[in-house]
Amino acid sequence: MQKIFFIVVLFVVLGLNVSAQSGGHQMPPAEQRAQNQTERLAQALKLNDGQKTLVYQYTLTAVRAMDSVRATGDKQSMRAIKQNKDAQIKTVLTSDQYNAYLQLEQQQMEKMKQRRMQNMGGSLNNTPQN
Repeated sequence: MQKIFFIVVLFVVLGLNVSAQSGGHQMPPAEQRAQNQTERLAQALKLNDGQKTLVYQYTLTAVRAMDSVRATGDKQSMRAIKQNKDAQIKTVLTSDQYNAYLQLEQQQMEKMKQRRMQNMGGSLNNTPQN
């Protein structure tokens, strides 16, 4: 009986270890990520239905392209994909909407930098305070 219990515990521990190493989650499909991004933009920028459709198409294309490049880690290609998406989105937004879009993108970049810093174990200023 103890052997069976030990084996069950061993499998549970090994399963948790594998889950932790793989990040514990999978990325949603490209369509769902594009839809989520489009909905966020639609709410923030008050997009009409025509704008929303085009933003979704441009975002989906960019998400799929980014997925194919992400495995290589080619930051230059990633940057080009984002710039192309931004240029396409600019064509369907008013100037006020585009300015708000740029602000949202800047906020997202700041959040991403903060998450990276947290994942790296802290902030730039790790000196103890006396």
